[in-house]
Amino acid sequence: MGWLRGSFDRLEGRLLAELLAEAAEATAAAGSNSAAANWTSPAAPQPQALSELPPCVQRYLQLADAASCNYTVLTSTQVGQFKYAAEDASPWQRMKVKLCASPLVPAFHWSARCTFKPLIGLRGFDSRVRGSGRLDWRLWGWLPAHSANGPALDRTLLVRWLADAPGCPQAMLPSASLQWETVPGCTSEAHAVLTHGGITVSGVFTFDGEGLVSSFRTEDYVMPLAGGGEELRPWLVRYRGHKRVNVTDGSSSCNRGGDGGSGGGSSGQQGTLFVPTDCEACRLEPDGREVPYVRFQLDKLSGQRK
Repeated sequence: MGWLRGSFDRLEGRLLAELLAEAAEATAAAGSNSAAANWTSPAAPQPQALSELPPCVQRYLQLADAASCNYTVLTSTQVGQFKYAAEDASPWQRMKVKLCASPLVPAFHWSARCTFKPLIGLRGFDSRVRGSGRLDWRLWGWLPAHSANGPALDRTLLVRWLADAPGCPQAMLPSASLQWETVPGCTSEAHAVLTHGGITVSGVFTFDGEGLVSSFRTEDYVMPLAGGGEELRPWLVRYRGHKRVNVTDGSSSCNRGGDGGSGGGSSGQQGTLFVPTDCEACRLEPDGREVPYVRFQLDKLSGQRK
């Protein structure tokens, strides 16, 4: 039991260290103001000018003051609920979450603790580092329950990073990998196209009457099937409760994961971010039903600056 828990902790520690290294490399490349800043490939397109973006995206980026953000890694602690099964009658289970993500490159480490049955705890993570996705979930933090990697997960977690981007508006800025397109006939929606590690995913962000991001829908989310296998399915995320949130110094907040705690060593205020504080993800069924299966409320934010 002890060595299994220890191996899990060491694996998570290595992934977090790689995430920080990848973010540092992206920061250095962006600071060089050269072709190296295109962290996809030398053939990557140049970032769009803000004036070229769909008007709804321009308005949102101005409201969120995205251009003034200069974080290399942002860590959020969240409390939430999830459904172990997709059925409407399935009970909601509580969970604590910690998300460490880079707004400069599609890399993140999402870890959680939850209890889905009496006396049965679950601990695990979903991680995308250097273009490769990996998930590992263990009962009581040591007994292997579910793990995965491979091309399908790489794609799904790239979509996840895009869906999480409103949590750090800086990540919504156009880059060599993130391009924005207008949605014909609609002034409140914009099509985001993200390319990284040889994978391209996309989705549509919707903005409300106040100019705030309200939802994200994609057709590129890979869903596991109950009988085995997987398929691309529509996936929807809703954002609510936008407000300005204090960001504390997070110089050590990504050095440990999995506890969904206070962030581990954050102290002092770095600034504020205007972000949604409530998010809900839904599976979209073939009959058109939205089936929510996870909800999160933001607790705290900490960040590392350039």
